[in-house]
Amino acid sequence: MKQFVFSIFALIIHFSTNAQNLFTVEKESFTVEAFHKGYKKNNQNPTYSKNDVDEYIRLYETFLLKKVEAKLQKLDTLPNLQTEMESYVSQWIQNHFTDKSQIEQFIANQYERSKEDMEVYHIHIKCSATNEDSLVAFEKIKKIAASIQNFEDFKKNASEFSEDPNSKTNYGNIGFISIFMTFPVFEEAVYNTPLGKASPIFRTTNGYHIVMPIKRRAARRPIIVSHIYTKDENEDAQKKKLAEKKINEAYQSIIKKQKTFEEAVNQYSEDQTTKKTNGQLPPFGINQMVPEFEEAAYQLKTKGQFSKPFKSAFGWHIVRFDSMIPESSKEEMLSMIRYKIEKDERVVSIRQKTQSRINEKVSFKENPEIFQKLISQINDTFFAQKGWKWSPKENPVLFQVNLKEYKAQDFAKFLNTNFAANTSKNTKSFISAIYNNFKEKKINEAAKDILQKENAEFKSLLEEYQDGLLIFELMERDIWRKAIQDTLALQNFYSKNKENYKYKLRAKVEEFRTSKKAVAEDIYKKLQNNQAPKSIQAILKKSLDSNAFYLIEQTYEQSENPFLDQIKWEQNSRTPIQINDDNEYVIIKINDILTPSIKPYDEIKGRVANDYQKELEDSWMQSLRKKYPIKRNQAEINKLYKNN
Repeated sequence: MKQFVFSIFALIIHFSTNAQNLFTVEKESFTVEAFHKGYKKNNQNPTYSKNDVDEYIRLYETFLLKKVEAKLQKLDTLPNLQTEMESYVSQWIQNHFTDKSQIEQFIANQYERSKEDMEVYHIHIKCSATNEDSLVAFEKIKKIAASIQNFEDFKKNASEFSEDPNSKTNYGNIGFISIFMTFPVFEEAVYNTPLGKASPIFRTTNGYHIVMPIKRRAARRPIIVSHIYTKDENEDAQKKKLAEKKINEAYQSIIKKQKTFEEAVNQYSEDQTTKKTNGQLPPFGINQMVPEFEEAAYQLKTKGQFSKPFKSAFGWHIVRFDSMIPESSKEEMLSMIRYKIEKDERVVSIRQKTQSRINEKVSFKENPEIFQKLISQINDTFFAQKGWKWSPKENPVLFQVNLKEYKAQDFAKFLNTNFAANTSKNTKSFISAIYNNFKEKKINEAAKDILQKENAEFKSLLEEYQDGLLIFELMERDIWRKAIQDTLALQNFYSKNKENYKYKLRAKVEEFRTSKKAVAEDIYKKLQNNQAPKSIQAILKKSLDSNAFYLIEQTYEQSENPFLDQIKWEQNSRTPIQINDDNEYVIIKINDILTPSIKPYDEIKGRVANDYQKELEDSWMQSLRKKYPIKRNQAEINKLYKNN
């Protein structure tokens, strides 16, 4: 979906063709009524000053010029835009008929659940789709359920009878879960069952289940860690000893300050992927790492803190805590939940009720047996042939929408027109999917017609969205694509406008950062004694942890760093001790002053492309104004000034 189409909507207010026009462009008009609606909508405190009125009218002139040009290019006939419009209509209709209170309640429940992780034990009995097998499996789990009185009973039964292969050794413990990590029915059982109690028996596609939640804890946020890893998975005894020896050597070298953590990663770690990032792993949360690794990582609380060597099923590890992903705001969590629920079966059931309401609205009637009889006559390999064309011998009514009948030949025409290039070996699933598509299309068309007559807001939104799609496509073709793809024109534009892309006065600096005040004072004292920053770094490394301070080489422009702006810019100047937004002590020493110069093209290609795009658009809009003269009704426009 083209998200920023919606930014155009603020300008698009449709209007009665009988109202007094302020101006016209070809056959498109802008009325006094439309002006008042749009102007008040986009101005909380409308002043109707001449400048404001003229600016809004000019904005709408620009919009109508683009709309006229888009229609001249027949962009409204493009299949991709028509498909996107159909998708929007379908979504709007679904939303209109959906019981939003049920979905909002579900979202609220998920938000509350997201605050906690649940530790769960699990008993699983597998079964196939056959009724006989299902009955045997159900009787088996029913006997198990009857024998569970407490937690110890549950573990014993899990170890003896559960068909989860890990249950023999872990007594059914699957660790902690959070929302959306398991089947919806599984999640419901976990969160709705009291701690220490066995849930009722429930079924998933994998078989029958009983769960017992035993512990709640505050939800763990994702974290970022670095690690050192030595492998002993599937190795012989000698290699296992070597892996343990290497990890212990790495640990000793760090705690004795013989090596930084990064240096130890480079020398000892056998994880080749993370060596490129000094051992740092991508962010992870619960149940994304083996339990030993997760527990060791979450025991660390402060930046730079690292664990003792520990073993997992894959080998030996040392983990260092780098950072924790900031806690999501309520709005962010709700947004994430809304995104994830679209295909959740709990919401699908609500959507199914929605479809029933839509079908009732359009008086949908169908006899599925007629369709099944029709397709049973089609050869199993018919749609696998190239160049097929289906012509049903009979023409029965398949369904009705708003008393209009849709027959077999109507469906055949839709199938042959839109899907003839497909070659499917599964006749039944192929034609059934297309038939459902055909039904949905006709139902939505009927619902759209009804709602446009009954709902003025819906009619207006449809027009706004269609206009937005048209203008987006026009801008993409005539401006945005050219501005990005024409590399020669971009470089020529850069060459002509180099003076607009200059660095300000810049300073090359070395910057110390530390969370410890005493360390900052020591660094500042050494700098006052004219010791070089790299020399200070080497001295401090001998007595301090590698994460106790940082030395960074940077280049800053004037006004880019507030600490530097407080001192005179000259070689060897240094700032007093300052505190940044991360509560770190900062001391900066200027090494060199760089005079203003032109920025290299490769460094600012994005900005050049934006500027070139603006120039293209300005020139293009001038040509549109010449191509489509605007007829203004100045007498009506004058009446708008300071008219509340």
